Order: sequence, then C-alpha cells, then structure tokens
Amino acid sequence: MIRAMEETDLPEVLEIENESFGKEAWTAHDFLYEMNENPFGRMVVYEEENGEITGYMGYWDYDDRAEITNLAVRNDKRRKGIASRLLTWMTELGADGDWENITLEVREKNERAIALYRKFGFEILARKRNYYGAEDGYLMGRKLER
Repeated sequence: MIRAMEETDLPEVLEIENESFGKEAWTAHDFLYEMNENPFGRMVVYEEENGEITGYMGYWDYDDRAEITNLAVRNDKRRKGIASRLLTWMTELGADGDWENITLEVREKNERAIALYRKFGFEILARKRNYYGAEDGYLMGRKLER
C-alpha cells in the first residue's frame, strides 16, 4: 500500500535511506522539512501488509509538474517491483491531476535506475556536470498524457 509518510515512519525510512545513499543520505531533519515545512514537498511510503516500510518516494508538487526528489527501496526487497509500483502510482496521480510532466535527477552511473526510469517513459533531457559532487547526473523527464 502506498500512503503519506508519517513521522512515526522515520526510523524505517532512515534505515532505507542510509543503506541506499550512505554518507549522502538525508537526515531526519531533511525528511521532516519536506513533510512539514516545504509547501511543495510530499513524501509517501510503500507499506507491506505486515506493516513493514520497504520503500519510499519524495516529490515536489508544483501546479503544472512534479519533481521526484528521492526514491529508495530496502536492499533486501529490491527487484520485487516496489519502485515500479511507486512510479506507477506517481504517473497515475499526475495523469489524473494537473501535471504536464514529471522530472527527476539521477546519477550518470546508476544504470539500474536509469533503465527503470526509461521503462516508465522518462528520457534524458540534460547532463548536470558535477551534480553529485565529482559525479555527473542526468535530468530525466516524461510528459504525461491525459
């Protein structure tokens, strides 16, 4: 089930964040800011039937577009369709709403993520030099059909 992230989800979300992003992981403060202070920020979790949080996604909801800020799945639950379910939910939400497109940034060397995003219709729009410190990133996007 995909639902809005709650503050009580943070211990599980931070565990996933840290195992996914290491020293570049967001802090509890970052998540709380997105949930409670950023007027555009939205955070959702993927919750299993047993109540375990196995993935999450953050995005900024602008009037005419959305930008995915982060997406991660627990290491031992990867390649089980959780990220695909989150992206499907996101594109369906956008197609039913006012968004014209969805964008995101991804590391140039993250071939698995790039392949997943391409599967969902995202295209590389631009290279972002040194976006991740010394590593380049890509701006990817997809138009939504209504």
